[in-house]
Amino acid sequence: MITLLTTILKSIFSGIKFCCKVVYQILKWLRIRLLALYLVVCGILQLAFHVFDGKTFVFWIGVAVCGCITLMAWVLYVRRKFAKSKVKRDRPHTEEAAKEPQESEPVKEKKKVKERVKYYNVAGREGYVFAEYNDRYELYFEDDGGLTLVRTDYKNEN
Repeated sequence: MITLLTTILKSIFSGIKFCCKVVYQILKWLRIRLLALYLVVCGILQLAFHVFDGKTFVFWIGVAVCGCITLMAWVLYVRRKFAKSKVKRDRPHTEEAAKEPQESEPVKEKKKVKERVKYYNVAGREGYVFAEYNDRYELYFEDDGGLTLVRTDYKNEN
């Protein structure tokens, strides 16, 4: 009997949880979470403590403020979406158009910077040394003739 009751209660709570998630996603999509939260809190305060009896203007001022914030959220969302679509429209659609250099933009050459190399002994491996460059690591084996290159690993550019 107890297991049946706990199963029923778990089912009810999982249903309520699912409904709350759906409602939250709808409020999030509509960008009215703040306004809905304000209305719920005001409703609970009014039912429990009668906070707004004779002071309904306070409630309506809060609704107006939350409504303005919601309106600003909508405007910002639409502006961001419009800006993203405008950037997509401004991009060249073919590879040939992307490869064409812009006449108004001068081509800048990169300055060659003297690369500093750091050498490290490999822990636990006698005679091995690795060198760290800006773009790669090189592993060397040190013998009587000097350093012999074993392998090169390139760094990710992410």
